[in-house]
Amino acid sequence: MKDYISNQLQYCGNKALDSTCQLFYKAVAIGSGVLIKIKQEHYLVSAAHVIEPIYIESMTIPNGEILVELQGELITTEIPINLERKDDKIDLGIIKLTKFCSDELAKRFRFIELNQIDSDHTALESHQYMFCGYPKETTIVDNMKMKINPTPLKVRTKIAKRAPLTLPDYTTGTKWVLDYDRN
Repeated sequence: MKDYISNQLQYCGNKALDSTCQLFYKAVAIGSGVLIKIKQEHYLVSAAHVIEPIYIESMTIPNGEILVELQGELITTEIPINLERKDDKIDLGIIKLTKFCSDELAKRFRFIELNQIDSDHTALESHQYMFCGYPKETTIVDNMKMKINPTPLKVRTKIAKRAPLTLPDYTTGTKWVLDYDRN
């Protein structure tokens, strides 16, 4: 049974990574984002500190053999008055991608559609959850071979009674939650 659960979680993690891309700023890994399609529009969702307006013009996403230039309209949560981005409790950034950019990314990634997102999910202690992403710390850039070796972070966790969600002892990088239904 333990192997079955492990295999299912591995499958879910790999499926989640099909819609998760790594983000680079001037050839340096800075985090990751999730690709979402709502109606006919395509979006990249990440943390606002990853896709700050100052970074957007030089951001790229590895798409197999090429780097796709990130293009689109950026919306982020506002930085609290007299504070810094690290004080932003929401820390959400969304880019409405151009058609060219979304078409290029669709060659490698799968966009999650709105009907695949459970927006009314209640976290349960009986469920296991997985966090996936490409933190900058796990990426290897081989400048000699001109190759990027992104290494995803996949961490399994459970809900704790005392808090809404127990995170592993890993505080940097972008993560998102995938609910795995054992049935």
